[in-house]
Amino acid sequence: MSKSATILKTSGSADSSSSPSTVAKKYQYIDMLRGLAILGVIAVHSHQNIDGLGVIETSIFNFGQLGVQLFFIASAYTLCLSFNNRKETTVFYFYIRRFFRVAPLFYFGIIFYYLFRLFSSNYLDDVRTYEYSLSHIVQTITFVHGLFPSNYSHLVPGGWSISVEIFFYIIFPYLFIIFKNHLKLSLLLSLVLVILGVFAQYLIYNYIVPTYIGIDISNDQFGFLYASIFNQFGVFLIGIIAYFNFGYLQRLNKYLLYILMLLLFVCTILMQNDHHYDSSVDGAIYPLIASLGFSILLVLSSKLPSTFFVKISFLTSFGKNSYSIYLMHFFVLDLVRYLIKSINIDLSPLMYVLVIFLLVIVLVYLLSLLTNWLIEAPFISLGSRLIEVIKTKKYLNK
Repeated sequence: MSKSATILKTSGSADSSSSPSTVAKKYQYIDMLRGLAILGVIAVHSHQNIDGLGVIETSIFNFGQLGVQLFFIASAYTLCLSFNNRKETTVFYFYIRRFFRVAPLFYFGIIFYYLFRLFSSNYLDDVRTYEYSLSHIVQTITFVHGLFPSNYSHLVPGGWSISVEIFFYIIFPYLFIIFKNHLKLSLLLSLVLVILGVFAQYLIYNYIVPTYIGIDISNDQFGFLYASIFNQFGVFLIGIIAYFNFGYLQRLNKYLLYILMLLLFVCTILMQNDHHYDSSVDGAIYPLIASLGFSILLVLSSKLPSTFFVKISFLTSFGKNSYSIYLMHFFVLDLVRYLIKSINIDLSPLMYVLVIFLLVIVLVYLLSLLTNWLIEAPFISLGSRLIEVIKTKKYLNK
């Protein structure tokens, strides 16, 4: 991301006079949100397959599933900031940056999890099976695995969200230009697209799947439809809308925003956990509701004083390493679970989950420092250098 991007003061515009401390603060609150997001993801995975938790505890851990949507909101917002600030003449540079930001660690993950699964099946009594077909490998390398029910989160755990991000990256520059030049029309079209998307999923799940497909690709809780770009696209739209209306939202009464945010989160939790009123499209609706709440959280976080971020530096540090943490925490989870099981400690269900959660947080953070140093940072730097070489050659050829 560009270090000179600034906080929006008016709708769709940036204040070029923002001080360095303001710029630093902007990245702190975005990193804080990423930190919250990855803690949520680790929380929901820590409590899976553990019986005996109460309704309240289960609901809290389940809410962590929406950490991915918080990532998407932060991603859409920061991409808008960076894209607006750079004002480059070609989108080619944008695609180079995104590829070198995402692909190297993801490709490492394909190899790493293949080797780890061989190890765990032989030494950790892991009875799970994984199909490493040529088609699955090609789909994953090209990031289109998110379009296939048998492979959307298969070779790399959690890889569905990476596929969704890549699809969003492809169309983002054009979405940004449309929003910037036709904001009111874009807002209307976004609303129409979201409504049509929910309706389409209702038809797919209730009529097309039972009649023509015959397999469960449910969008409720977590399934193929839920994890698809078609379901998550509205979340990114909300992030873009938050960017173009950031100044307006900042001027609203903060207590009103707090109340609205909490109501949205309560609605999300109820739709996730109360199955008395299940529809077939819950998984299409509650990510959108949560994303509206996360957009408000984004605005409220931007108002926090700089001293606050000093007190939660661990959280912002977590956010800065969130990509490595996301991809590697599945590996650490398996190791921690095996370790606790082998020790055979007698713990209550809640204490068991908390021990797993805390151990994973510490260990995966340390591991992320290594993967960031060896893979992420060098390849991000390589992408930047490649862009500079291309720019220099173009300048010399003029």
